[in-house]
Amino acid sequence: MRIALLIPALLGMTSLAAAQAPRSTRPVQLVVSGGLQLPTGGFGDVHDLGTHADASLVFSGFGGIRLRPEISYARFKVKEAIDGLSTQRLSSMGAVGGIRRDVYTDAISTLLGGFANIELPLGRGGFQPFLLGGVGAVSVKSDATLDALESSDVKASLNVGAGIRFRLGGIGGLIEARLNNVPAGDSKAYFKDMRTVPVTFGLVF
Repeated sequence: MRIALLIPALLGMTSLAAAQAPRSTRPVQLVVSGGLQLPTGGFGDVHDLGTHADASLVFSGFGGIRLRPEISYARFKVKEAIDGLSTQRLSSMGAVGGIRRDVYTDAISTLLGGFANIELPLGRGGFQPFLLGGVGAVSVKSDATLDALESSDVKASLNVGAGIRFRLGGIGGLIEARLNNVPAGDSKAYFKDMRTVPVTFGLVF
């Protein structure tokens, strides 16, 4: 709910600050971005709100679309009390047999992915909405497992979203939100579906 309220507020503030500058004619741009990432579904039952950092290149000149290869890293803290959860960092006082356990504060899950995205601009000028989507591969590592071992696997991933580009003086900026979907979790993982909603602010050079 907080993220749902935050997105319109950020977009409104950005629209007031954005100057109507011409669209960049550079064939290649660098995007450095980061923000919050909301875990949902079974993944969200086990994890708190996460953070992420990304870097991508944007290639223009393909008939109105942009190619956007991207690398992304996300980190989520495992919730501290979950029924039946095993991790590498369980408290020595934790119970067994599905009884509630206390998890150490450094139990985490991480997602490291590479994506091939397409960006579709929906206008011209310094304040420009866009759609994006793509496919990729994500390395998933998690302490939230059904045994005492860390799970590690590489999975295919899909992502779709929308955002707005704007001008920030001599450089560009963007705000976007996406839905990331990894079809299935590792067999040892406590969660079986991995869906996250990253909300991102980025600088475009």
